[in-house]
Parts: sequence; C-alpha cells; structure tokens
Amino acid sequence: MLPLLTISLYLIIVLLLVLLVYILRGIFKLARNKKQGPLPSRFNRAVKFLEKEGSVTCGEYGDFLGISSDASRDDLERLEAMGFVEQVGKENSYYRFIGQEGSKK
Repeated sequence: MLPLLTISLYLIIVLLLVLLVYILRGIFKLARNKKQGPLPSRFNRAVKFLEKEGSVTCGEYGDFLGISSDASRDDLERLEAMGFVEQVGKENSYYRFIGQEGSKK
C-alpha cells in the first residue's frame, strides 16, 4: 500500500510541475508581447491586405506598405506570434493568412 501511495504522490508532483511550466510559459509570452508595445497603425492595413491576398512574401508585404525588408520581416514575425499568419517554408518562404487570433478560415 505504501509504494502505491508514494507513486501517486510523485505523479501528482510531476503533474503540478508540468502545469506550473505551462503557466509560466504563458506569463512570459504575454510579457514578451507587451514589451513589443502597441501595434503600429499599419497593422490594420496589413491584416486586410493579407486577408485579401491569402499569402505574401516578405518583399510583397514590404512593397505594399512601403517599408524596408527588415521592418516587413519584423512585422510578419510579430503577426505570426499573434496567430494571424503562419510561415510556410524556410528558404523562399511566404506567410499564409490564417485569420484573426489564429482562427482558421
């Protein structure tokens, strides 16, 4: 009986630690998003553009908004972190619009 109780306690401790890790990851993700500050005003235009086009490359996105390639890459990475787009591929990649706050369309 004692080994079964000990195993149960260890299992509960492990599950609580896993839960704690997920909670902390969520807190740090929120803090990281808040650090980035408010969204630039161009994001509304960008999301409408992405919704219309369906998918874009970094260059197409930058050309549409008239911003540098570095700024367009930063924007798209931020939109990906927010769940609006997902990157497809590593080299010659593009970004596919997946909807507001990650809801599939």
